[in-house]
Amino acid sequence: MSELHPSAPTLRKGRRSHRIRQVIDHWPLLVWAAVLAIAVFGYSQGIVFDRMNGAVDVQPEEIAPTEDGRFLSLGNGIKIGMPVADGDEIGRMDPSMIELDISRFEARLRLRGQGDGEKSHERLVELRRDQLDAAEELKLVENELQGLEKELTFLKNAQLPPAVVEDRRRKVEFEIELLKLRRNSQSEKNDVLIAAVKERTEILKKATDGEGVEHPMDEDDAERLEMMNLRKENLILKTNRAGIVDRILKEPGEFVKAGEAIAKVVADPTHIWGFLPQQEVTAVRAGDEVWITSAIDRFTTFKSTVLNLAPRIDNVRDSASPLPNQAVRGRTILVDYPKESGFLPGQPVIIHLKKPGELSLMTKFFNLFRR
Repeated sequence: MSELHPSAPTLRKGRRSHRIRQVIDHWPLLVWAAVLAIAVFGYSQGIVFDRMNGAVDVQPEEIAPTEDGRFLSLGNGIKIGMPVADGDEIGRMDPSMIELDISRFEARLRLRGQGDGEKSHERLVELRRDQLDAAEELKLVENELQGLEKELTFLKNAQLPPAVVEDRRRKVEFEIELLKLRRNSQSEKNDVLIAAVKERTEILKKATDGEGVEHPMDEDDAERLEMMNLRKENLILKTNRAGIVDRILKEPGEFVKAGEAIAKVVADPTHIWGFLPQQEVTAVRAGDEVWITSAIDRFTTFKSTVLNLAPRIDNVRDSASPLPNQAVRGRTILVDYPKESGFLPGQPVIIHLKKPGELSLMTKFFNLFRR
C-alpha cells in the first residue's frame, strides 16, 4: 500500500472492472459530448416552421336606415347579446311620411283617372252620335235607291215614245249605280262605327271600378309607386347575416339620419385569418389541411382547410406580430372556420401546419389535475 492511498486496492489493467471504473470517472465528459451531438444534429436539421398565429375574423354589420326619419321601435325581444338569424327584424322606422306620399300619389291618379274617364265617355258619345248619323244616312240612301228602282221599272213598262223613255231610263240607271256605290260606302262606315262603339264600351267597362272611374297606370307611374312601396319596406331594418347583437345605439323616438346606425350585429364567423412570415411564404398553399387550436387551451384540435392567401407580402400590424412590439413582413392566409370549435369572433388561435403530436406522459399526468 502507498502512503497516499493506504486502503486503495491495486487494479490490474485489462480487467473489466477497470474499464467500468474508467467510464464512471469520465461521465461528465460523456454527458457534454452527448449534448453537443444533439445540438449539432438539431442545427443541421434547421428550424422547422409548423405553426403560426391567427385570429377568428370579426365581421360587424351596422343596421342603419336608408333615409332620415324617426326611430319607431326595436324588434321583438331585441337586446344586447341576443342571437339573431338572417333576415330578423332589428328595428322599425316611422312609415307615416312615406304612407302620406303614397296616399297623395294615389289620389292624384284617381283625379287624373276621373278626367281621363270623362274624356273617354265623351269620345264614346261622339262615336255613338257618328254611328247614328251614318245609320240615318244609309237609310236615306236606301230609300232613294228604292225610289229610283221603282221609277226604272215603271219606265220599262210604260207606253211612251221610245226617244223619251230611253233618255230617262239611261239617266235613272246611272243614278242607281251611283247610289249603290254610295250605299256600300255608307254601310262600311256604319259597320266601322258600330265596331268602334262596341270596342270603346268594352274598354271603359274593364277600366272602370264600381264607381265608374278609370284608373290609368302607365310604366312611369307603376315604377314610381313601386319605388315608394320599396322605401316603405326598407323602413323595417333587418339583418343580412346571422350573428349576435353587439350594441344598441339608438332609443325609440330618436331622430335618425340616413346611414346612421341604430344597432350593430357581429356576424357568425366564417373564416380565420393567419399570418405567414415572409421567409415561409412557400410553406402553405390554398387547399392545404391545417389544424386549429385556441391560443389559451392547446389541447383541443380542430381540422380545417386553407381557403386562400393574400396576393402580396405586406407589413403586419404590431398587435398581430409574432414578435412583441415589432412589425413583421409576410402574407395573411384565409382559413375555413370550423363551426364545431365554438371560437368567438376576434379570439386568438394557433394554426398548425402539421397535426400536433401526442403529449408526454408527464404532461398528461399534470393535465389530469388541471382539468
